[in-house]
Amino acid sequence: MKFYYIEDVDHFNCQVFSTKKAALDWIKSSNNRSREYDYDEPLFTEEDIQVMYVPHLTKKSLLSAFIDISMIVGSKIYAPEIEDYN
Repeated sequence: MKFYYIEDVDHFNCQVFSTKKAALDWIKSSNNRSREYDYDEPLFTEEDIQVMYVPHLTKKSLLSAFIDISMIVGSKIYAPEIEDYN
């Protein structure tokens, strides 16, 4: 499964989407709102979309995805049973 996410420039906020189309729609509406504040450049582009891939739907792959998500939002979830600390 693929999930798509966009991080703000300050890495304080992150938007997560189930489809690339949803991410592109969000970028379009976000850039339209930015025009209200007189920004010259678009805030986000298609190149800002990043992909998080969960290969199969198993408990271990979901644990791995939780770790990835925690890193995206600036905290760390530890899962000792799937991470090697040695």
